[in-house]
Amino acid sequence: MSTDAQAPGTANLPPPESDGQAEARLSAAHPGWSVYRASGGKWYARRTGPLTRKERSDGPMAPLEADDATILALKIRAQEGLEIP
Repeated sequence: MSTDAQAPGTANLPPPESDGQAEARLSAAHPGWSVYRASGGKWYARRTGPLTRKERSDGPMAPLEADDATILALKIRAQEGLEIP
């Protein structure tokens, strides 16, 4: 009999993503952003290119900060939605 019990409904879930995997996934999904996790545990994303004065006042903000990679991804997507063509 196995002592490794799984929570109900989790048998087919992939293993949790490592910080490095999350960083690589976010970086690939959001070119133009530098994504990293600081030693204190917070996640950050910074624009890799310069923002115009109008973008700084009306649109995207940088840097973004979040407690986890999922929330950071949502914040990046929200900022990308504010981009000025």
